[in-house]
Amino acid sequence: MQITTANETRITAALAKAQPRARTNVATVKDVRTAVADAEQRLTALGIPKKLWRGVKFAWLTAGIPDHTIWEGGGHRIRYNATVPATELRLERTATGWRLDEIIRVELRSGMSVDAGDRLDLTDDALRYVTTRRAAIIERRIDTLRASLDAEVALLERYETALDTLPRSRARFEITNLPFA
Repeated sequence: MQITTANETRITAALAKAQPRARTNVATVKDVRTAVADAEQRLTALGIPKKLWRGVKFAWLTAGIPDHTIWEGGGHRIRYNATVPATELRLERTATGWRLDEIIRVELRSGMSVDAGDRLDLTDDALRYVTTRRAAIIERRIDTLRASLDAEVALLERYETALDTLPRSRARFEITNLPFA
């Protein structure tokens, strides 16, 4: 169903049906809006134009960071034999806006990452756009590094020629006082 203010009652009913007896990490209409905002923020951060958003899928977990997690390897992981219930919202971008495809009640088990709960699946066109854009950025950085390296090499060559003209005792003194030494 389309995510609009007119569909809020239908979304609420679908959420209630998907998580009938759930008490923790329950998804609400506000969470659906947050998931949409999060997906749009990620797509914007990647620099993907809106015309390529169509067909993009986004899965979002309502699980917070429970008490029985540990910080490990750059993220929170569930420890011991604990399980954390959560609701996963699966969204898809259409031509007219975001659509709520599926609401699933899941359990995160020990060893699973709580932080990596949301997942963005790009279309081929969007992925191609991101990779070509990133490749162009990397090429510009390489060109900048080459230019600065060429400037450093030219500076070193100037120092070498200047040192060759000096007497040997003075050349030793000049080498130790170079700005990059």
